[in-house]
Amino acid sequence: MVHFNAGRRSCYGQATLEYALVTSALLAVLIAFGVMFHACNEGVLVHYALEHASHRMHVEDDGTISVLCY
Repeated sequence: MVHFNAGRRSCYGQATLEYALVTSALLAVLIAFGVMFHACNEGVLVHYALEHASHRMHVEDDGTISVLCY
């Protein structure tokens, strides 16, 4: 019986390790979503998209905006 109890103890350690790994992975995902949310609210992503777009929309001479985006 001693051997049976020793085997069950190792399973508890594995479950604790798996819980710690999954919890830290979920925490990392939540932090990443928080960073993305704040970046979207501050307009950082829109600024980067407009800055690095190869085809920005420009105002023509007569004041109209180009209809073609591509």
